[in-house]
Amino acid sequence: MIYKDRVKQGNLRNAYDVIIIPNQGRTSKDLVYEMAPKAQPIDYKSSPQFKSLGMYGQTDDIAGGMGLAGVGELQKFAASGGVLMTLGTASFFPPDFGLTRDIEATRTSATFYAPGPIINAVITQPANPIFYGYANSQVPVRFANGPLLRLPAEDRSEILMQYPGGDANVLSGFMKGAAEIKDRPAIVDVPVEKGSIILFAGNPCYRWQNYGEFNMLFNAVMNYDHLATPASPKSADVASR
Repeated sequence: MIYKDRVKQGNLRNAYDVIIIPNQGRTSKDLVYEMAPKAQPIDYKSSPQFKSLGMYGQTDDIAGGMGLAGVGELQKFAASGGVLMTLGTASFFPPDFGLTRDIEATRTSATFYAPGPIINAVITQPANPIFYGYANSQVPVRFANGPLLRLPAEDRSEILMQYPGGDANVLSGFMKGAAEIKDRPAIVDVPVEKGSIILFAGNPCYRWQNYGEFNMLFNAVMNYDHLATPASPKSADVASR
């Protein structure tokens, strides 16, 4: 666990190799600012009456979020060699706040509707450690209403997996407007100086419903220091056993 006050303290790279921001918030502003400050601070601390409060993550005020100061510290964390990962709707955060400057994150149209269907995704960088143990280039994933990502043509090599889109690639459930996600990135690994920011447009650990995706997240965490240099197919095969 990492909390907003710790993020604002800085020196994150001295304490963490990987920071994961899970699927949360309707907008990236919700993630950064959370609930608005009230007239009086609302603390979260242990006391004689509530001894268990604040055992981890004490704060003088639960409102306000990490703010722009926290955004800056996460940028420093990645730049100094850390790996920042965002899942689902949290992946609006890096593009919206300039951490991944060349990536555009937009929402689907008002007519698009996808209440968690299972769809096809295509692995475009199979040698990347994130895909250790995945034998096929096409895998079923759960669509989680994350951002529609777009990269400049010269940065397409940063795309690790993408959605082919279209009705034919909806395997289970319902998706209205499936053409909107055609060839949109599902996972992107963006180098940031010494580190990187990995955006999952979907949520690879949604309860138990997309168990087949869990290893993508586990692989990314366990191989955080090898993501920038994809392994050869031979070494990937050995690592998957």
